Amino acid sequence: MESKTILCVDDVADVREMFKTYLEEKHYQVITLPNPRSAIEVLEANKIDLIFCDLNMPYENGFEFLERIKETKFKDIPFIIVTNILNESYVDKSKQMGAQEYIHKFRLNKEMILSLAEKYAAN
Repeated sequence: MESKTILCVDDVADVREMFKTYLEEKHYQVITLPNPRSAIEVLEANKIDLIFCDLNMPYENGFEFLERIKETKFKDIPFIIVTNILNESYVDKSKQMGAQEYIHKFRLNKEMILSLAEKYAAN
């Protein structure tokens, strides 16, 4: 079976490393970026099955990146926002924009990451 590739975009190196470590243990290919600036090039060069993305980042925030993705041929790639921001209006906005999930980083653990990957990258 072909391994699935997951893109993780977060400006915090420890968060990127956590995703990479957990997902690679389960044989996912993981590409990490510190911000979304070069993400379209990554999407063009790789078959990405799932995107985990922080909300607050330099250059372009997660909502701006999601909006940009939805205007491309990559609009159907599942997109999960992972953030420290607890804000119901942001949760609603993310769903309206097409994100599959809005996950608070304090709730995030290995089991949740792997469960989300299995649920959304399996298609």
